Amino acid sequence: MWTSCQTKGYLCLTAHYVDSNWKLNSRVLNFVHLEPPHTGSILCRVVYDLLEEWGIQHKVFSIALDNASSNDKMQDELRVKLCDRGLLLSNGEYFHIRCAAHTLNLIVKNGLKAIDDCIIKVRESVKYVEASESRKRTFEHCVKRCLIMENKTLWLDVPTRWNSTYFMLDRALIYHSAFKELAVIDPMYKHLPTDDEWERISQIQELLGPFCEITDLFSGSQYPTANLYFENVWKIDMFLKEQAESSDPIIRDMVREMRSKFDKYWSEYTLLFAFAAILDPRCKLVLLNYCYVKLYGEEMGARKVGEVQFKLELLLREYTKSTSPPPTRPTRAPLTPPSRTVGAGSRIRHSKRKFDYLAVCFISYSLIKFYVMQNIVNIF
Repeated sequence: MWTSCQTKGYLCLTAHYVDSNWKLNSRVLNFVHLEPPHTGSILCRVVYDLLEEWGIQHKVFSIALDNASSNDKMQDELRVKLCDRGLLLSNGEYFHIRCAAHTLNLIVKNGLKAIDDCIIKVRESVKYVEASESRKRTFEHCVKRCLIMENKTLWLDVPTRWNSTYFMLDRALIYHSAFKELAVIDPMYKHLPTDDEWERISQIQELLGPFCEITDLFSGSQYPTANLYFENVWKIDMFLKEQAESSDPIIRDMVREMRSKFDKYWSEYTLLFAFAAILDPRCKLVLLNYCYVKLYGEEMGARKVGEVQFKLELLLREYTKSTSPPPTRPTRAPLTPPSRTVGAGSRIRHSKRKFDYLAVCFISYSLIKFYVMQNIVNIF
């Protein structure tokens, strides 16, 4: 859902898939105006009707949404409707995917609440400079006097994009000495952060850097992102644990707020993206073993990996069954000379390679279809 500046609600339905030429496609299927109320039940009815209109209700594998409560109810009802018609694999266990970029946005914004004072001072400083041409010229004069060899403009953040706050802090740090100079020559400027606050702003900017990089990575549209999710959510998890030991109490408070939101949405890593990490030839099970052991220790980590393997095997069996061609009429085998009898001492034993063999079969037979979702549309 998207709300325009006229407060009108619009629903956008986009399909992401890989075609038979191995090209990643994103197509806007519908962009429709919805009259209020935008309840979960109404959204479910509208989305299902649109899927039926396109004739792809039987090709849906997952749906990615932001974390609005109406979306939670919508996907619950839509999953039940699709399952009742036998249209979802694994009874819809992997149907709902929370938008990773939106979840990151919530995590960081929750942390920024703990440091409002520092951010407000920087924001008001930028607003003050940008308020008139004369102030801009005065600030440029301060930049020259401080011998700052940068030509980047100041950045003002917006409420809906947390990374705009990161860029605002990043630019302000470049020109912090110019702001000090401005406070000396302009008595009307009252929002200069203290030296301690500048130091804290530097720590905050360093803390937010990895989140900004991962947000950009998750927001990519020209490459698959499912295989990037598991590793980068793990990096955030470990980074928050490390920063929780900061010597600065304000930073600790900020990390605690971020951790509470992280645990709400990502305490259990999404299985589907663990599958995608396994299917990435650069990662396979090595990545999962390493990450889970770091998180839970040897015993629990091995158990977690085993659970992922088991779930992937179940999904493989169900997907193979759903995509298997209908049985054909048996044909008479051609006559061949009798084969030489193999003695008991040299009897060939067929070793059963459990998961490795399963993965090979998956790739050679129907993994490609599953991974690129050639026949399954992933709705976002």
